[in-house]
Amino acid sequence: MKKLIIAVIGYGGMGSHHVHHLLAQSERYQLAGIVDISPKRQHVAKKCGLRVYENQAALLADVQVDVVLVATPNDSHKTIAIAAMKAGKHVICEKPATITAEDLNEIVAVAKRTKRYFIVHQNRRWDPDFLISDLSN
Repeated sequence: MKKLIIAVIGYGGMGSHHVHHLLAQSERYQLAGIVDISPKRQHVAKKCGLRVYENQAALLADVQVDVVLVATPNDSHKTIAIAAMKAGKHVICEKPATITAEDLNEIVAVAKRTKRYFIVHQNRRWDPDFLISDLSN
């Protein structure tokens, strides 16, 4: 099975949890890097030896990235998910509590058009055995 290259948007509580406790401990995934708007979080990530993308566009332009894990404030999930799928990335959206039915219909339409997966991960931490192996096919 191909190792999936994952980039994380948002290095706050959930984003850093995914990076340090789940992605780092798995042989199935490789972390490409993170992007975060907070200079403080960027500094912490760099001190941990992580690649920090200059901005979201730079992350989405990275052709090695297969999957974008969105761990940002809820009001940006739709925009990021659509941009990531249009850039050829699969998307895992962490806790998208504020996505409306209309937003979800728009996201699903883009997923179908781009043939990308959109995975909603709602209200619990991402388990280490979370199966996304179909994405590597």
